[in-house]
Amino acid sequence: MKRFFFLLIIQIILISCVGSQTTPVSKKLPKTSPIRVVSAYLEALKNNDFKKAYSYITIFYAGNLDVESYELSMKRGFVEKYHWELLDYEIEGVQVFGNQAYVTAVLKVNFKPLNSNEIVNRNLDIQYILSSIDSKWKINADDLLEKDLTSSNSESE
Repeated sequence: MKRFFFLLIIQIILISCVGSQTTPVSKKLPKTSPIRVVSAYLEALKNNDFKKAYSYITIFYAGNLDVESYELSMKRGFVEKYHWELLDYEIEGVQVFGNQAYVTAVLKVNFKPLNSNEIVNRNLDIQYILSSIDSKWKINADDLLEKDLTSSNSESE
């Protein structure tokens, strides 16, 4: 009987030691997925809600502008100067590597090139690069992967 209690106490000690081991605490990844962040960002762009779009990007991606300056820059630059309009988008994939994520999307956009009266339509393959900052995914950069040069529609005709 003494042997049984002795083995039971040893097992309890071993189990409690295993449970109390200190392991390095890894950074917790944000609860919201990178896909949701990019989708919300693109929806904000689609609705010309640049203030909301700003909440999904880093200040680096915003060109070191505060929210008001970013909003003004987007309105004057993309919307007024180039008549830029996001018509639709489709998220194609995501890859997460630790605190970095890559989201690929196809954007269908209209815009008017400089020195042109013609509105053109393009499909753009964009890869958004996100970083986990303060437990939130934020868009930090993007890369134009490929652009569809064959789909040009004139709306001026």
